[in-house]
Amino acid sequence: VGGWPYIISWLKETPDPAKWPSAEVLDQLGTCLPSRSPAQLFAALYAILSSPKLGCTPKSLVRIEKILARNVSQAFNLSTVEHSMPLIKEIAASGPIISARFKTVLKLLAVAMEVREASGNLQSETWQKLLGKIQDLRAAVDVKTSKGWQQLTMSEVDFVEELKAVAERSLKMAMENEEVLRQKQ
Repeated sequence: VGGWPYIISWLKETPDPAKWPSAEVLDQLGTCLPSRSPAQLFAALYAILSSPKLGCTPKSLVRIEKILARNVSQAFNLSTVEHSMPLIKEIAASGPIISARFKTVLKLLAVAMEVREASGNLQSETWQKLLGKIQDLRAAVDVKTSKGWQQLTMSEVDFVEELKAVAERSLKMAMENEEVLRQKQ
């Protein structure tokens, strides 16, 4: 009757194994859902299937992780980062386990937005600060991750490197600009 929004809202309710279908049914749902289904649906299902209250380790978790990773990896585009942020925040809010996993993703996207906003800024101090944040993020990316999150981790690493390259180029240009201004004085 309510379609995906109803199912997503039901899955986001406080976990209650007494009201849920069996773990096998939920696992089957995670296995059978078309990968083009809404990412929010997979995030909510992941929150339930990864809950210790469920009392088992569903086989579909790796598939769901891969689907979520693919969806989130698409957000790692400097030109569209601000449009992706609401979806990523919604996915991250699906539960404590996914929220912990997405903490670095959200920080990475926030820094990417800062890099975009600083575009054209010719103050070296701005770019030095951003470069420091980017290096901190690189250290925060957890390369020891479960099989399903590997694509996301590699995308995080690649995006951090892309941001670092942009910041380094911009810092170099800003320093050159400041040198030219000093010489004119």
